[in-house]
Amino acid sequence: MKEAYYFSHDSNARHDPKILAMRSVYGSEGYGWYWMIVELLREQENYKLKLNKHIYNALAMQMQCTAEQAQCYINDCINDFELFASDDNFLWSNSLLKRMQVKEQKSEKARKAAEARWNKPSDSNSFDNAKEEEENIDADAMQPQCNRNAIKEKKRKESKENKSKYTNTFEHLWSLYPRKKGKGQVSDTKKKELHEIGIEHLERCISRFKQDMMRENRPIEKYPYGSTFFNSGYVDYLDENYTNEIVASCEKGGGKIGNEQPSNEKSSRAPRFDKSKYLATGGTGEPKDYGDLI
Repeated sequence: MKEAYYFSHDSNARHDPKILAMRSVYGSEGYGWYWMIVELLREQENYKLKLNKHIYNALAMQMQCTAEQAQCYINDCINDFELFASDDNFLWSNSLLKRMQVKEQKSEKARKAAEARWNKPSDSNSFDNAKEEEENIDADAMQPQCNRNAIKEKKRKESKENKSKYTNTFEHLWSLYPRKKGKGQVSDTKKKELHEIGIEHLERCISRFKQDMMRENRPIEKYPYGSTFFNSGYVDYLDENYTNEIVASCEKGGGKIGNEQPSNEKSSRAPRFDKSKYLATGGTGEPKDYGDLI
């Protein structure tokens, strides 16, 4: 496929007085013809089209008109609308020549700036001159491909190392959970989230969960799948949620745990729940002897 060449094109070119004059005669069709010819000129060496006896037949094929119509249109664009110029040997656009000159100057400045940055010439004067030109050029865009590849490789290694940490954390926690089902349903994103919460914190969550299941006398086959626990179930057992839930339940029950009712005998009275002492245990589970909390 032939290379597609670039040239700048003003978005308001249709309002140019010369273009408007041409459009008043040839309409939108003439406007399309104009840009077809400009694109053709851009592809030529020195941006000029060689005129010969077959050129109008060739242009007619591009413009989808007759050779006579193509020749008449170009003559009008040269003589009446001043959109093109010709010396009987070549056809060109002065506007395109100016634009391409600016583009080539910018490209040359970019090339010199890149050389100044990456080749580091020993001559101080040449370096200073190139440095001055570099101020108007984004030389970072000229960074060698090898440097970009090095950055990509570094990021890839860091990502791999981090993923290894998340995976190791998850494997340890998975080994502690009783019902090992649905492991593949825990995403890498979730593993990263679990890693950031911390191993010790989640170990407490698993311990609290196990104690809840034991109090309910629930068999392991009735436990939630491991995927369910690690995707969302653990949230209820986090320090900030589990401790507050236990304390709120105790306060709602008048400072007593469960539905214990005091008897008339002093020795059988339900022990008073001391919140501060319970929190001092770390909230890792319900004490075997509630009397120890008094």
